[in-house]
This record gives sequence, C-alpha cells and structure tokens, in this order.
Amino acid sequence: MLEWSDSIDDIDWQELSDLYRLAPLGDKSADWLRRAFGNSMFRCIVRDGGRIVGAGRAVADGVDCSYLCDIAVLPSHQGN
Repeated sequence: MLEWSDSIDDIDWQELSDLYRLAPLGDKSADWLRRAFGNSMFRCIVRDGGRIVGAGRAVADGVDCSYLCDIAVLPSHQGN
C-alpha cells in the first residue's frame, strides 16, 4: 500500500537522491535536495513498504501562485 506524506523530517536524503537518478531525472545531490525540499512550501513523499518510490514539491508564494517541480517516480511504479 502506498503511503503519502508531506513531512520531510525522516527523509533519507541519499535515498531520495537515488530516486531522481533512477527515475531517470539526473543527478541531484542529497544536500541539494535537502535544501530544495526544505525551502519549498509544499512537498510530497510517497513510500511503498517504507521505500521512497515517488516525490515532488511545489514552489509557492502562499497567496496566488505555485508551480510543481522535481516530480519523480521510480520506473517500477510509473503508470500506476
């Protein structure tokens, strides 16, 4: 069962970095992702059996505008 969360408190940032590499959406370092997700108003992490299988974030002004970015899903879960 997929588990959706907006918390980044318990993220293994290296695991998240691996997700982007496997998705394949390029190399995003664990430090870069920690900063990017930490600075984003909205974020979502999806786990399957405790493993991160999807992630994304939204940059927003909190009033009017927001845009989705860095949306990644493991190939094994794409299309589901």
